[in-house]
Amino acid sequence: MAVLGSTYRAKACNEIERGLRNIEKDMTSEDKSDADFFNDLSVADYNMDFARQLDLITEQQLLAYKERIAAVEEARRDFRNFERTESRHIVDDFENPRERVARYEDLDAYRRQINNDRASDALDNKRERQAKTGTFRSSENDDRIRK
Repeated sequence: MAVLGSTYRAKACNEIERGLRNIEKDMTSEDKSDADFFNDLSVADYNMDFARQLDLITEQQLLAYKERIAAVEEARRDFRNFERTESRHIVDDFENPRERVARYEDLDAYRRQINNDRASDALDNKRERQAKTGTFRSSENDDRIRK
């Protein structure tokens, strides 16, 4: 069989090796999700089995590649476990109701303060405009007129 000659076998081994090196490089990558990573591993595993069936790689090479894949899987799981437990990226969805109420009460107090500040600023602006036009009456004058 000229198609499956020694150069073709060498190219197949190189391609499998290149795929494994890429997987090992992406082992601790944060860009790749676990599903994508394990999908790449299963594709590499399938390619190795297919190459073995075509007798492109020997049984010893297949076992060595499988050991590397198992080591990469274990390293990825260990890395993710370390990332979740040691770096404290644990997400806790529970929210204390008392803290939530206190936070919203604080927001209401801030909103009241902001509204009061805006109202006083608006009143000051109105008085300034009236003072410029000369139509401003002081509250003392208003009290005298009413009496």
